Amino acid sequence: AVVDSLERGEAYPDPGPELASFFDPAAQAYYASALKYGIGAESASNGLPLLVVAGGSDLQVPPGEAAEILRARPDAAYRVIEGMAHSLKDAGDDEEANYDSFVNPAYPLGGGLADLVAAFARGEALPGLDPRASAGLSGEGLSAGERSPSPGLP
Repeated sequence: AVVDSLERGEAYPDPGPELASFFDPAAQAYYASALKYGIGAESASNGLPLLVVAGGSDLQVPPGEAAEILRARPDAAYRVIEGMAHSLKDAGDDEEANYDSFVNPAYPLGGGLADLVAAFARGEALPGLDPRASAGLSGEGLSAGERSPSPGLP
């Protein structure tokens, strides 16, 4: 109901206690403006190198949600980091830990995330395998020696 209201350009004054921190009325204009864009279309309109990283334990945006981006940009590098939550931290499959990882600094960064992003930025071979390879789908770098599409950053 909250997202439907925001898509119509209407404020949602009382999102309820469980959604209050995320859909704070002060932030709703920002969310409404973001909903005007389609992630697939925006990704396709940008020819820059793209790395799509999904958290295997992300409750907010599960790995399957990356499909729209990957259809629009089959050249994108793609990795799923098992155990990583939406907070980019390793929270495993426990729902309570998943939500706690947003506010508790004790959770470590998702396993391999820093190395993956660094390799992509430097234009080096990316660690791990693209999940599209095991599904027999095409896409960037379907071999263990995949090179990042990024030419490297200075």
